[in-house]
Amino acid sequence: DNSHHHTSSGNVLRLALAANAVLLVVQVIGALAFSSLALLADAGHQGTDVVALLIAVVAQVVATRAPSGNYTFGLRRAEVMGALLNAVMLLAVAAWVVVEASRRIGDPPEVSGWGVLVLGAAGLLVNGGCALLLHRSADRSLNVRGAALHLMGDAASAVGVVVAGVAVVLWSAGWVHPAVSYPIAGPPPWPGGG
Repeated sequence: DNSHHHTSSGNVLRLALAANAVLLVVQVIGALAFSSLALLADAGHQGTDVVALLIAVVAQVVATRAPSGNYTFGLRRAEVMGALLNAVMLLAVAAWVVVEASRRIGDPPEVSGWGVLVLGAAGLLVNGGCALLLHRSADRSLNVRGAALHLMGDAASAVGVVVAGVAVVLWSAGWVHPAVSYPIAGPPPWPGGG
């Protein structure tokens, strides 16, 4: 039944929120410690994940409230508004990453390839795992599907961070970090992605 789907996806949303909040803190510390723009760009996306997942959790709670005299259809639009706010945040982060990558591409800082590689792999596991759990929750709401797509996009971004780490470890190619940041800033390659 519908309340069971909301409970199941609500639990997964809360788990994803906690995992992404921890990953955000680790990525910010790692980005600063390793001087990695690719990690910083991914941390920017991670920050939007945390906010988007928080919005998704709140929107889901609000949307399940019963109709009242003022809200005769309930508050189901809260989930749609959560998805819209999520998209706006992604656009803002993308703009910031493009500006920062353009500034650094001519003079890339020294980067710790192994640190970037390990944190990129962690991002891939957390975002990919949470996206898979949300997809399997069987919730058909726009809110939950938007959160799952957002996490899949960030899993793809984490692949870019891994590529940047490998480039530094194997070839000392520090320029790859700002170059990889451009596609990380872009929207996912599937229709309606973001």
